[in-house]
Amino acid sequence: MTLGNILIAENEPITALGERDLLEKLGYGVAGIAASGEEAVRMCADCNPDLILMDIALDGSLDGIAAAKSINQHHDIPIIFVTARDTESYLDRTKPIEPFGYLVKPFNNTDLSSAVEIALYKHRLERKLRESEEKYRSLFEAANDAIFVVEPKTLRLLDANENAVRSLGYDREELLQLRVVDIIEPETLDFATEMVEKLLKTREMVFENVQRRKDGSTLPVEISTRVIEYGGRKVFLNIVRDITERKQAEEKQLESEETLRAFLDATSDGAVLVNKDNTIQDINETMANTNSQKESPMGPVT
Repeated sequence: MTLGNILIAENEPITALGERDLLEKLGYGVAGIAASGEEAVRMCADCNPDLILMDIALDGSLDGIAAAKSINQHHDIPIIFVTARDTESYLDRTKPIEPFGYLVKPFNNTDLSSAVEIALYKHRLERKLRESEEKYRSLFEAANDAIFVVEPKTLRLLDANENAVRSLGYDREELLQLRVVDIIEPETLDFATEMVEKLLKTREMVFENVQRRKDGSTLPVEISTRVIEYGGRKVFLNIVRDITERKQAEEKQLESEETLRAFLDATSDGAVLVNKDNTIQDINETMANTNSQKESPMGPVT
């Protein structure tokens, strides 16, 4: 089993054969040898190598840098540039391609082994990171709640999912120019500051607040927040749930209780409000006075 298949792009046959021999001795397979940039591009599509040793000076209308640029547009293949001239002009031209390494001719098997091994390892790590980020982004955007990633010191919004963008009425670019203080009711600023201070100590918490949309309307929310690692630094992950319906239900409940209290107080008869489990929830003033008189050892005053 080979350690990986490598495409050699080299226009000097003797050099190409030497590179092939070195790679095979190191345990790598050689997917093919391309003498021109056009051939390298075509062979990448045919054999999909694990890595390319790309000489900068190739035959044809495409040199190694142009060929690498074309390959990067269609394939995820790490490239190591090989050159006999280690000049700044060459290096500057290759930087936008973000190669995985450089080899300057002549090089020995130790140089080649180190460059190839590091490039393949780095590429595997980057691929895993991309897959992890894609999975995170998929979950991030699929969440039913609004999600914000917040920088702890400045409270600047670093990221937000589509539900967060939609709930506040901004586009993503606008929203990510704002801070938390820009999207909450001014009256709750002191409370929000207090919550931030507590969060830095407790690492996670749940509380309620009021957000302000772009159009000035408000939104009652429950915020579940915790400190996480994001991009190599500690940030706040805020999961924000719209609790408008809950607040409306609470208001209706309060209105019902106030209406019932008014009815109890308005009646001249003693009245008792009993729960489903036969416990007393409330009594009116008439009933309270009646009970008080019954409990008095002196009896009612005449």
